[in-house]
Amino acid sequence: MGNFYKNNHKDKIVSNHQIKFDTLRIIGPDRTALGIMSTKEAMSLAKAENLDLVLIVEKAVPPVARIVELNKYKYEQQKNEKVQIWFTFVIKWK
Repeated sequence: MGNFYKNNHKDKIVSNHQIKFDTLRIIGPDRTALGIMSTKEAMSLAKAENLDLVLIVEKAVPPVARIVELNKYKYEQQKNEKVQIWFTFVIKWK
């Protein structure tokens, strides 16, 4: 298992056909574990629900991917970044 995305930016979201791993641990849209399956099976599950397959943790064995709407996932990431920035600001002032 190589680090396929090592040179990419940290903020780049790898989704759908950009995922280069053979097997993935899949998390469903309701955040329940669906198990370990091939990338093709996971893509077909995501397509059946009209959602996207997004790589969450690349360095895990096997890597973790989640079935979610891509725009919603991007929004959640931006929201979490803002909260983290706010917490570092509060901690600096204390």
